[in-house]
Amino acid sequence: MKKILILVLVCTVLLSGCGKSSATKCIDKEIKPLEGFKNTEYNLETDSQNYFSQYADIFAVENGYYMLSTDLLFYTDKDKIDFQPVCSNPACNHANPECDAYIEFASSIKYYEGDIYYVASVLKGFMSYEDTDHVYELHRRSLDGSVDEKICDLGYGRLVLDMTIHRGYAYFRTFDGSESAILNRVKLDKTAEKEELFRNNKGELPEIYGVKGYGDGVLFCADYPSEDNPEVLKVNIYYYDSNEDAVKLVKEDADSQYAVADGELYYYKTGGVYRYDMSSKQESLFYPSDEMVSVSYDGKYFYFNNQYEHYFLEGSEEIEDTIYVVDKEGNKIDAIEVPGYGCYDGDSDWLFQEKGDGYQFLDKKQIGTGKFEWIYLDRPSVW
Repeated sequence: MKKILILVLVCTVLLSGCGKSSATKCIDKEIKPLEGFKNTEYNLETDSQNYFSQYADIFAVENGYYMLSTDLLFYTDKDKIDFQPVCSNPACNHANPECDAYIEFASSIKYYEGDIYYVASVLKGFMSYEDTDHVYELHRRSLDGSVDEKICDLGYGRLVLDMTIHRGYAYFRTFDGSESAILNRVKLDKTAEKEELFRNNKGELPEIYGVKGYGDGVLFCADYPSEDNPEVLKVNIYYYDSNEDAVKLVKEDADSQYAVADGELYYYKTGGVYRYDMSSKQESLFYPSDEMVSVSYDGKYFYFNNQYEHYFLEGSEEIEDTIYVVDKEGNKIDAIEVPGYGCYDGDSDWLFQEKGDGYQFLDKKQIGTGKFEWIYLDRPSVW
């Protein structure tokens, strides 16, 4: 039951769905088996920041963080969380579009080699939702906000989501009407053309999501109905290998809430978090849990968040919002009570959380002490 509910939740949020019963038939491209990842050493300047939630408009730089909130770009140093508008004009009141910090209709804000990249939604006239009423553009912006330029068009119509920047490319999902979900990429160059990498074209609302850069390619999810029960959606995880220009099957029947660590997959299924060893092709229980959890990894610890259990299952109002901190051996290091909803995860230094009309932040140096002091800031806004 938990498996069904979390997949229904994910697919509702992402307008997802796939068609027939076979996983490989759901994809209009030959699928190869994955033997392992190559060149997986992480580089802050060039690699996607998978330790943040895909829905978080936050990214890390060497000594701080940038965050997009209420159409304004903010920055804070790591040693003191105090987000301020990214504006070079000391006389600016940050209340008009001329402010350096202003970014209108932006999403999927990312960092790459000293610049900001994001998706801009541009309204084209007053057309209907079905008739390409929005065009989505890839923009590049300087860290100080003084330069902003369009790189290329990404697509139109339904939302362009799950955009990530990784090793010279923007990877993103688009739709071909209601018939196909497509994984695309484009070089971070104004002269580059969009490439179609993978097509899911079965079902009423086929979907691709969970795009994460890793090694020299990207991991992503596609869902499909179970052969035993078409009303139950299952999730396959795939990998686009840019060296071979090939799509490879990583794991059938996994989960959309997954993490990759040291070349292995970790994801929730009924009973707990499972680990998939790609060398042996064996799946094993890594961390038992009676609660449905999302999974993230910051390079040191895993974070298993039960927010889906709390907010979307019947009788869950008595469950405490908790993030379980677990080491690489599957040992619980700590349990963090989370007063709020909308965890954005975080890097090895800070945990980010949305709460009501603001945000809260937890210094991860407190992990293992059993005592936690959150820093709370009102939602940054000057409008």
